[in-house]
Amino acid sequence: MSGGIRVSLSRNRLIIQDRLYVGFDTEYKTLDSQTNGLLCYTTASVSESLLKIRSNKIDFSLKDGKVYLPKTTVLITLGVKLIRFLRGKKDFELEKLKVLLDGEVCLEKLVLFNDDLVYKQKAFDVNEIHTSFHDVKSDISQYSLVKILESVFETHKVDSGSKTSFFSEYTQNLKPLFRPECYLIAHFTTADVSLLADFPEMKNRFSVLNKSFLTLEKTLSFNRWRVHLRDSSLLSPTGMSLKAIGCLYPSLPLEKIELTPHQLNNMDLLYNSNRTLFKTYAIQDSKIVLWHSLQVLNSHYLFSQKYTIPITLSSLASSFLVRKLVSVEDEDPNSIYHPQTKNGLISVKDLAKLNTPVGIELSGDLHEYIDYFLGSYHGGRNESYIYGIVKGEFHDYDLPGAYPTAMAMLDYPD
Repeated sequence: MSGGIRVSLSRNRLIIQDRLYVGFDTEYKTLDSQTNGLLCYTTASVSESLLKIRSNKIDFSLKDGKVYLPKTTVLITLGVKLIRFLRGKKDFELEKLKVLLDGEVCLEKLVLFNDDLVYKQKAFDVNEIHTSFHDVKSDISQYSLVKILESVFETHKVDSGSKTSFFSEYTQNLKPLFRPECYLIAHFTTADVSLLADFPEMKNRFSVLNKSFLTLEKTLSFNRWRVHLRDSSLLSPTGMSLKAIGCLYPSLPLEKIELTPHQLNNMDLLYNSNRTLFKTYAIQDSKIVLWHSLQVLNSHYLFSQKYTIPITLSSLASSFLVRKLVSVEDEDPNSIYHPQTKNGLISVKDLAKLNTPVGIELSGDLHEYIDYFLGSYHGGRNESYIYGIVKGEFHDYDLPGAYPTAMAMLDYPD
């Protein structure tokens, strides 16, 4: 029995997911080239509840050799549904739940790329954003990842150990899974995250991408909550400032507060002389970060049918392009793009999953030649034929990604 069928037989199709989206920012005084004096941190946050009903579609490891997508059979599908019924999975109750939720005018239904359904409350309003200001000048130990999460939980009256949700009344006796998660977003996380009091203990749990601290596949955890770290600078065109991001939404009160160069260079003086302006400035930055991230979240669903905050704008564009091209493949086996897979289940990007018993089973013969693919890729080499001291200016030009760009223009080898 294939891994895909085993998963379909056992998995719980109903998931309740409470989400918190938190933009945060710090203000500090630069003491010297290596030290900053932290003054405060601010948060802007919103929450929502999601109810996900997973598709009952089955992934098969069988393939017909002509197309790249898995071959499905009605017989196996009916068999899986019968076994799930005998195991008391209550799939028929989920169909009734869909009808009920479809009739709720206060809910919005999303259809994800894998045919999962997500029901959520209506779109956010900028006036629903909760903001908070935390003065930590006298005790910088109060600025930690745990303190930020505790503060946000308190703001939204979230019990981190509770399994009740907005959707709990709809799912009585259906035993849904509870998978709450939180998105923490800052602009240039290198500065804000490195100031955390618990950064020395947490730093090995972060990944670094384009000089920003992020969580990639491995998320952080806080009680039952999964915590994702994102950087809004990677969710906007390269080098775009918070001021420029705020200008993307001229009809909303998200314009960045203007300070003089003297005030920007002496935030401690502003902190002491005009606390109201200082707080307004600091909180507005968190609001801009949060609102922009929410718009990227909506765009990710619009373009890729994924309701998550992506890691970068590039990853959003990539998933959109692949989805558009692969959707053609369903109807035309001779389309211009095929994923690097024989059956639509395993991609060469899933290297960690590929070299496992399940990965080998689902990948066909992909695992047999992936080492040749990896071993044939080498970086470029710059050579200089004249050695010695060069007087005046010397220019060394390098084209980033030259080899991958050229390779992308080639077809797959025979």
